[in-house]
Amino acid sequence: MYSLGEALQKPDAAQFLRIDYAEEKQGWASLTQLPFLRHLHVCNFPSEAFGAEWPALPQLETLQIEKALLTALPPAFLQCPQLRACTILETPLQCLPAQIRQWKSLEKLQIQQTDLSCLPEEITHLTQLKVLDVAHNQLTYLPASLHKLRHLNNLAIEIMP
Repeated sequence: MYSLGEALQKPDAAQFLRIDYAEEKQGWASLTQLPFLRHLHVCNFPSEAFGAEWPALPQLETLQIEKALLTALPPAFLQCPQLRACTILETPLQCLPAQIRQWKSLEKLQIQQTDLSCLPEEITHLTQLKVLDVAHNQLTYLPASLHKLRHLNNLAIEIMP
């Protein structure tokens, strides 16, 4: 896994990238210079860092967001048609937008230790989903249509009273 500086020195080789905002406050907009980036781990990002200028990453396959001050997912992350795995940890995420239905290739969705209170009905559009881990959240509601996820073989939930 490369740091951002290392990845920019080897843009044709960088497929795995970890960006810690506490260490690299600038330069993440240069992600567009990494055409082969497939796996991205971002941590310690303030919400304002995920503005409209966040680059689109259509080739992204795995995304991990950790300890970011996000209450909603940035639009750029919703436009990742190749995304197969998404992990969101220790982030004050409150909801998943309907646009998650665009993640047609998603096989694993792990959201833990967030403020997530419900899952949208659109989650049933994730027809390739095999793992859904939404334990350790503020969930009070699950869609009744969850049974439509035919490939789902691992479900971890925890409903708050």
